[in-house]
Amino acid sequence: MNKNKKSTTIVVVIIIIILIGLFAYYYGDFSFSKNNNLGENSTSTSSNVKNVGGIVIDSKGGDFTVTELPPSSLPALKPVAQPDLDRKINFSKNLSAEVLSILNKNISDLSSELKKDSKNTDSWLALGIQYKIVGDYEAARDAFAYAGWIGQNLFVPFYNLGDLYNSSLKDYPKSEENYLRAIENNPQYIQSYVGLAELYRYSMNDKVSAKKYYTKALNEAVSQKNVSLEASLKAEIQSF
Repeated sequence: MNKNKKSTTIVVVIIIIILIGLFAYYYGDFSFSKNNNLGENSTSTSSNVKNVGGIVIDSKGGDFTVTELPPSSLPALKPVAQPDLDRKINFSKNLSAEVLSILNKNISDLSSELKKDSKNTDSWLALGIQYKIVGDYEAARDAFAYAGWIGQNLFVPFYNLGDLYNSSLKDYPKSEENYLRAIENNPQYIQSYVGLAELYRYSMNDKVSAKKYYTKALNEAVSQKNVSLEASLKAEIQSF
């Protein structure tokens, strides 16, 4: 009896963790983790900042600021085929049957939505996050990459790819390229600078570039009057 009660408690705790994780993915704020990672992955493409044909429009607070971006120094995106929505899921994480059931349903529901509207970038991003939670990193990559292909002026797909290539797939040049593309599409999204700085510092052992992008993140935090983030970034720079 106690054993069954303990098992049920563990399952409930795992489900709560998944729900909290998904909440953070959608609504997460900036915060340093034990690994010095700032924030969580994002699925929402909604933002006050829009990149329209190389013109950044910031509508924060009802006022509009228009900034023309310099020509891209990044290689042109290669066409990305639509991922197979009926693919077999590679569950590489040791998850309970109850948790797998929840994740399977989430993936099934999102796949059904995308079969009706294959150009919905938010759904592709959400699907990619579900794949990442179960440990199917290649499927997550494909979903994020397709979201980036159909939404080339968005920054969220490329931020998520930068994180995935760094933390899970260990392809650091591709992580670098995607973080840079995220920054190019939205220069005001601080997490992209921090993600790139962490890539340089912890994965590529390039402390000069790491400090450069931590500083860029700090400058943006100062510009946005984000006092708590400003203090965290100053501490990070001083740790070099």
